[in-house]
Amino acid sequence: MYVKNQLQLVFKQFWTGLLKDWLQPVATSSVASCQLPDFLEKDWTGMDFETLPTHVLTEEIKKINIKLMELQIAHEQLALRVENNESMSQSKSASAAKNILNQHPKLKPILHKKVLEMCGIDMLGQADCLKTLAQYQHGLPNQWPSEEVDGQIIWRPAWSEHVDHTVNIRFLHSIMDGIMEDEKMKHSQAKGELDNNDYVSTTIMMMAKSYW
Repeated sequence: MYVKNQLQLVFKQFWTGLLKDWLQPVATSSVASCQLPDFLEKDWTGMDFETLPTHVLTEEIKKINIKLMELQIAHEQLALRVENNESMSQSKSASAAKNILNQHPKLKPILHKKVLEMCGIDMLGQADCLKTLAQYQHGLPNQWPSEEVDGQIIWRPAWSEHVDHTVNIRFLHSIMDGIMEDEKMKHSQAKGELDNNDYVSTTIMMMAKSYW
C-alpha cells in the first residue's frame, strides 16, 4: 500500500510541476484547479506494486510517456496561439494609431510641428532633419531627455527604444503639455485652432505615440 500511494503521489507531483512550467507563460489561473488526466487519476488500488511484473510497469511508463508527449504538443500549440493573438493585438494597436491620426486632421499638423520644434529641427530641410534624428536615434549618452543648445532646450528622444522608455515618456508628456498650453492661450484670445474632441490630453498622447 505504501509503494502504491507513493507512486501515485509522485505521478501527481510530477504532473502538477509540469503544469506550472508549461502554463505559466500562457495562463494566470491556478494550476491547483487543473484536472489531472485520466491516466494520473487511475485507481491503483488492487495492484501490488512490489510483486507487479517489470513488463507491466514498463508498459504503464510507456503509456505515460505517450500522454506526456501529446500534452507537450498541445502546450506548444497553445503557446503558438497565444503568440499569434499577441501579434494580432499589436497589429490592431498600430491600425488604431493610424486611424486616430486621420480622425483628427486639425490636431495632426499641430502635433507634427510641435515635435519638430521640440527636437530643434523645425527650420531644417528634410535631409538635415533625417540626419539629425539619425544622429540622436539612441538619445543622449547620459540618458537625459534634453540638452541646451544655444540657449534653447532641445529634446533628444530615444527613437530606437520602445515608446514607453523613460526618456520617450517624458518627451511625449512635454509634447502633450505644450499643445494643451498653447491651445489654452489661443482659446483665451478667441483664436483656438482645435476642435473640442482634439483638445483632449489622452488623444494628443495617443497620437504622439504613433511616431514610434
